[in-house]
Amino acid sequence: MRQGLAIRKRPCILIGSMQKTKSNLFKIIKASTGLGLATKIPINKGEVVIEYVGNIITAKEADERPNRYLFEINSRWTIDGAVRSNLARYINHTCKKANCEAEQRGKQIFITAARNIAAGEELRYDYGKEHFDEYIKPIGCKCDWCLAKPKTVKKVSKKKIKKHVSKKKSKK
Repeated sequence: MRQGLAIRKRPCILIGSMQKTKSNLFKIIKASTGLGLATKIPINKGEVVIEYVGNIITAKEADERPNRYLFEINSRWTIDGAVRSNLARYINHTCKKANCEAEQRGKQIFITAARNIAAGEELRYDYGKEHFDEYIKPIGCKCDWCLAKPKTVKKVSKKKIKKHVSKKKSKK
């Protein structure tokens, strides 16, 4: 198997014009979907939060890897973000109310703030329809928005209710 074209081992993390170490900016947390990434400092709307880093591989290689951390750049190239140094891989999907969004610049993917983000808040963005349909939909979405949705209640006819009540009465 061919190696990726480029490896960025120490990602540059930018928030506005500040360069900081990962430990000062982020905390890996327990989330409703497993692990998540929270910010330790407030982030303003539009600022770059973190770069999604990893090996840049061909689309063919991406199709052969059993990996959920693949971020498609275009039809030819994909970032394999499975490397542990890629903290952006801990940012979870959300169906609604995302506080981040992905922005492509050449062969790089930056996660930017879609709105002002408070210190301590979990970072989330919409992974897109293709990823959702392939990985999330088959097992059910576990984002906070979907977990908070009321469960649909099955409509039961009056006839079935009467039948059920009469069975309970006859048992007494």
